[in-house]
Amino acid sequence: MEDYKELLISQYEYTENEAEVTSADLNEMDAESKEKLLELLDGKDITGYSYIDYSIGSLIENYKLNPIASLLTISELKKDYDLFSKMLKRGFK
Repeated sequence: MEDYKELLISQYEYTENEAEVTSADLNEMDAESKEKLLELLDGKDITGYSYIDYSIGSLIENYKLNPIASLLTISELKKDYDLFSKMLKRGFK
């Protein structure tokens, strides 16, 4: 299990509590999303990574999510697309 807390705090301005929760969430992502996380951490552009009609780029642009939150959102959309797409359309950010 990876610990991303320090990275989230230093690079994405997460609070200690947010970083702890998000680090746990990152460890629970699907394998493909974890691969994209590693690409992101290597400095690669993952804005084209998508699931159905949502991409990292569109989540950043339209919902003002940071890349980490966007990646977690894609992972959650894969688990339950109907629920999470409704949450996004209602303004869940």
